[in-house]
Amino acid sequence: MGKWKSPVLALVAAGIGTVIAVPGPAMASVGEFAGQWTMHQSNGYVVSLDVGPAGAGGAFTGTAHYNAITGAIVSGRLAATDVTFEIHWSDGKQGRYIGHAAGPQRWIGECDQIGTSPVHAHWSAVPA
Repeated sequence: MGKWKSPVLALVAAGIGTVIAVPGPAMASVGEFAGQWTMHQSNGYVVSLDVGPAGAGGAFTGTAHYNAITGAIVSGRLAATDVTFEIHWSDGKQGRYIGHAAGPQRWIGECDQIGTSPVHAHWSAVPA
């Protein structure tokens, strides 16, 4: 996509060979997890994620929200199109999330509750 940060629509003007580049809507790249996401879990929870950019080695942090409960995204790791992270919720519960990119604007995976009675769910996330 060259210098453009979003998809580009190129138009050829009236047969004279002039090309006009018009930026399209911004899209997350495959393997880009930073930003705001809405995560739907198969057990009915809908979680808002605000994920910081990945630093050295793919490490990232962020915040999560479900109703009035907040969570810290910790131990985040992004490797190409694979992602792992934990959410430590303010109510004391913790979840471990493992997933991968399923396209430029969609992530899918599985999650498990840590440390208490086992809860397992599938999840998918799209830009908020």
